Amino acid sequence: GLARKTTYYLCGVVANSIGMAFSEVVTFNTMDVPAVTTTPAENVGDHSALLTGTATPNGGLTQGWFRLGTTNPGVCNDTFGTRYPSYWSSNYELGAGADPVRFTYSLSSLSPGQTYYYCALASNAAGLSVGRVQSFRTLAGPTAATGLASNLTSGGATLNGTVTPNGAPTQAWFRYSSSRPYSCYDSFGTRVPATGGIDVGDGSMPVGFSLPVTGLTPGTTYYFCAFASNSAATAQGSVVSFLVPVAPSVTTSAVTDLTGSSATLNGTANPRGSATSGWFRYGTQSPGRCDDSFGTRV
Repeated sequence: GLARKTTYYLCGVVANSIGMAFSEVVTFNTMDVPAVTTTPAENVGDHSALLTGTATPNGGLTQGWFRLGTTNPGVCNDTFGTRYPSYWSSNYELGAGADPVRFTYSLSSLSPGQTYYYCALASNAAGLSVGRVQSFRTLAGPTAATGLASNLTSGGATLNGTVTPNGAPTQAWFRYSSSRPYSCYDSFGTRVPATGGIDVGDGSMPVGFSLPVTGLTPGTTYYFCAFASNSAATAQGSVVSFLVPVAPSVTTSAVTDLTGSSATLNGTANPRGSATSGWFRYGTQSPGRCDDSFGTRV
């Protein structure tokens, strides 16, 4: 029935028929339950994390441990989830001092992209103390989707893609080639950029990114795919193709329906795979070579 964390004074007294005797007064301090704090998890990866906590023994030999689970217990207790370490270990004996003592536990084999809840616990002869419940989310590899090429010209194009970083700083890039790969992999064709990548952040929402490529061969089909990488994994999108357009060709045909004041102008054009429009230029003086500035445009 003594009070916790209290100084007591005592002495011994004896008596017989001759008289009484008294010992010297001595003191002792009752212990208190340890004070324990759950601190943020460190070194969180896709499959691993370091649980951390501190405990102040408050005069009694103390041991610390953790509880971890995927369901939030609301309040820390010594029954939820899994205990780490699972047994009484001398490695987690924290002494009997009056100062906080840090203790940790390294986890592995965690599931990527999973939210975990944990708390620190400590116990001595005076009782059990628990810290507040904290949480962390393991990293997950990004996802990558290859978009359609845009801004097609006779020698260039813009490659487009979308990346979801899934919580870790992520970089993105493309690979392209005129030879079709059997699947998207990070060694075929040409890489853009040649090294590194576009920073797309560490969010949980899709992020679009684009890069221009030049020096393409007109009339050639190219294949490309998007890549994304963070500390957890590298992802790739599907292979998408595009055709580099070729400039159209045109032939001027013989004029028909001639009268004294009118004529029908005729021509033939080959669009060569791109949406094409056509017109004429005519005048009373020869330009030598056709261009889009002489005479009248119709």
